[in-house]
Amino acid sequence: MINDGYTQGGFIRFENLWNINYNLNYGSGNQYSDRITRGGPILKMPQSGSFNMNINSNQNNKVSFNIGTYQRKDASGEFDNNIWVGLNFMPVPSVQISVSPQYNYQKDTDQYVTTAVDPNATQTFGRRYVFADIKQHTLMTSIRLNWTFSPTMSLQTYVRPFISTGEYSRFKEFAEPGTYNFDVYGTDKGSITRSNGMYTVSPDDNGNSPDINFSDPNFNFRSVQGNAVFRWEYMPGSTLYFVWQQQRSDFAGVGNFDIGRDLDGLFSAKPTNVFLVKVSYWFGS
Repeated sequence: MINDGYTQGGFIRFENLWNINYNLNYGSGNQYSDRITRGGPILKMPQSGSFNMNINSNQNNKVSFNIGTYQRKDASGEFDNNIWVGLNFMPVPSVQISVSPQYNYQKDTDQYVTTAVDPNATQTFGRRYVFADIKQHTLMTSIRLNWTFSPTMSLQTYVRPFISTGEYSRFKEFAEPGTYNFDVYGTDKGSITRSNGMYTVSPDDNGNSPDINFSDPNFNFRSVQGNAVFRWEYMPGSTLYFVWQQQRSDFAGVGNFDIGRDLDGLFSAKPTNVFLVKVSYWFGS
């Protein structure tokens, strides 16, 4: 990838130990990439601008937090709206609790779908590169509890729910190397139909090119991961660990985001549990 742009950032720390950091980025449009076509013809990326910022309170307090955001837009209509929050609570020195939710809503106009061989696609060297728009929602959080009972005994727990959905639309093909031009199927060229979870594309109107077939790429992925680790140093240098890990995951071929339905699917998925015991013994004097 070749990039041409500008970046400006800063960091400020206040006397009360709060701090702010930020970055501004501008992509001039003189950026080229062959990664988007998975090693195929080069695309010229559109102009873009982005901004990210973090605000952090004094981490030495019993209660501290951070909040941040990432925002991006480009000339093609792509955008990223990302926000995250972190809360840390230490009621006593031996107990630490943290919760860090994050939500991202984004749209991409160059989501790769598939590549099909077609000698008639002379502009793109005998291959058709199929893309789509995609709107994606991602919601996740990390929850941690660390509890130190004594210098030789502690408990660490961690839970991470994760939901991500992707809704595809405006299927199209890359039109010309060195540009960001696409021909939308059914509007600019050819036709597209959907039946029984499969898409069929006729890329030209005269029928000389073979059809392109691919499954509906819409997705809804939900998972939750958790673990608990109990540590006991029963002799100096010798330690016993009890570990419990659980994972749940679920996949559906729908692209819309529904927080109630997705949370229900998240916790109703069949769990996988793993239990581990580890013992170490120090033979030294």
